Amino acid sequence: MRFTLVLHQPAPESGAFEKNAKKIVESLRAARRRRPETPIVLFAPRAALEGLEGLRALECDFVRMARDAALKALHEEARLLKALVYMTVEGDRGPIAMVLGRNDGPTELRAFERRTGFEIDCLASTFPSVSVLTQDNPMLLWEPFEIREPFCSNVSESVGLQSGTARISPSLGGCETSHACAGGSFVDFGGTRFTARRYEPDALAFDCAAEDGRLLEVGAPERLLETSARSLSLPQDERLAALIAAIRDYVSAVRAEGVVLGISGGIDSALVAAAAVEALGAARVRAQLLASRFTSQESRELARTLAERLGLELAERSIEVMHEAARRDYADDLGDMVDGEITDQNIQARLRSLRLMAIANKENRILLCTANKSEAAMGYGTLYGDLSGGFSPIVDLWKSEVRALCRAFNAWKGSECIPEAIIEREPTAELRFDQKDSDSLPPYDEIERVMRAALGTDFEPADFTEAELSIVRAAARFAFKRRQCSIGLRLSSQTLGDFDERFGINRTIEMRR
Repeated sequence: MRFTLVLHQPAPESGAFEKNAKKIVESLRAARRRRPETPIVLFAPRAALEGLEGLRALECDFVRMARDAALKALHEEARLLKALVYMTVEGDRGPIAMVLGRNDGPTELRAFERRTGFEIDCLASTFPSVSVLTQDNPMLLWEPFEIREPFCSNVSESVGLQSGTARISPSLGGCETSHACAGGSFVDFGGTRFTARRYEPDALAFDCAAEDGRLLEVGAPERLLETSARSLSLPQDERLAALIAAIRDYVSAVRAEGVVLGISGGIDSALVAAAAVEALGAARVRAQLLASRFTSQESRELARTLAERLGLELAERSIEVMHEAARRDYADDLGDMVDGEITDQNIQARLRSLRLMAIANKENRILLCTANKSEAAMGYGTLYGDLSGGFSPIVDLWKSEVRALCRAFNAWKGSECIPEAIIEREPTAELRFDQKDSDSLPPYDEIERVMRAALGTDFEPADFTEAELSIVRAAARFAFKRRQCSIGLRLSSQTLGDFDERFGINRTIEMRR
C-alpha cells in the first residue's frame, strides 16, 4: 500500500484564518496533482491556522467563531481531496491535536486513533495509523506542539524510534513581529532526516510504502512550493540567522522600502547594520553618523571602515548647530547647561532621533533601534532618543552575545566585515567628554550574570548580595522605559518583558536578604 505524506511548514498571518487555511489546501492540491490516486496525510504545526499573535485574540468570541469557520471549511476541502489533515488547534485549555477530513467531522486525537495498521475512512480511502505516543508503535509518530524558535531550535535525535515508524515534527517557518520561528520541520525514518527550509514557508511531499502495519519506505521529498529559497543565504548560527530573517520579514510585513539607522562606531550598531545589509541589501539600508562635539576621531574612522566593508554609503552629519540652538532656546526654562550633564546628553540623543525619524517618514523606512538587553535592563538609553525606532532586533541579546554574534558574522562571511577594533572597543555613548558606559553602569558581565539569575523562575532575593539586588531593583525601576520602546525580537526563553510582568511598573517588590 502506498500513500503520500505532506509536511506543511507555513508562515501564517495572525488572524487571517481563511487565508492560512487556503495555504494548507494549496499544499494538499499540489500533492494531489502529483499523486492522483493515493491517500494523502498532511501534518501542520501548532498555530498554522491562527498565527502566533492570533492565539491571544481567540479570547474574543467573534474571533474564535471566525477561526472555527475556517477550520470547518478546511475539513470539507480535505474530505473532497480524500486527505487527512493532522494539525494543532488552540482550545480553552491549550493546544489540541486534531484530525480533519474524516467523515464524522473534525476530531480530537484520542485513544481510538492510536492503533497500528491501517484504518478505513474518508470516502473509503485507507490511511496509516498516527500517534503522539511512542509506546503505541504507530507508522507515523507525530509531534504536534513544536514551535522551534532560535533559542530552542536544536531538535533531539530519534532515540528509540521503532523500526517501521517515521517521526513527524512540523514547525512554523518565518518571522512574526517579535517571534522568529526557525522552521526546519522534519521527517525521520530509517536513520535519515529529511528537513524543510529554515525561517521561511515550505511544504514537502513524500511517497511512502507500508505493509502489515509497518512503514517500509519514505521516498526523497518533493518540494510543493514554487518559491526561491531565501534560507540558503542564512548562516548556520541560529540566532544570527533569526536576526537577519526577522529584519527581512518585518520590513516586508509593514510594507516599508527599507531601514535607516545611526552608526556610532560601536558594536551594537555594527551588528544591526551588518544584519540589515544581509537581510535587505546595502541599497535598502540608510546609515548615518550623527556626530556631536563629543564624537571622537576613533568613532568616525571605525564607522567609516564598517560602512566600507559592508558596502554601505555612510552619510556623516553634525548635530552641533541644532544642539547649540536647543541649549540657547531652552535656557529660559532650564538655565545654563553644563556640557554632558544628563539633560544635555538626552537632548543630543533626541536630536539624532529627530533626523533619523524624518528620513524614515520621508522614505517609508523603518528606524532600527540598536539597544541591547544589558542596556535595556538598566534603563541606559534615552526615551524618544536612541530608544526610538520601529523595530529592535538585538534588544534580547546581552552585550556578550552581541560580541559573539559579531564574531560569528565575520566567521560566516570569511572576513573581518565588522572590524575587530569595534568588537573589542570599550563601550561608550559619547554624550560627554571621555565618557565610558562603565562610568554609569556596573560591568556588563555583572549585569548579565545577575539578571540571568533574576529572570529565572526560582529567583530568591535572599540568595543575592546587596550589590546584586541593586541591579535587580534598577531593572524593575526602568520597566517604564521598556514599555514605551519598539517591538523587539525574542532571542531567549526569558526576556525582560517576562521580568517586567513579575516585577515591573507600579509594583512594590520586597527584595530583602
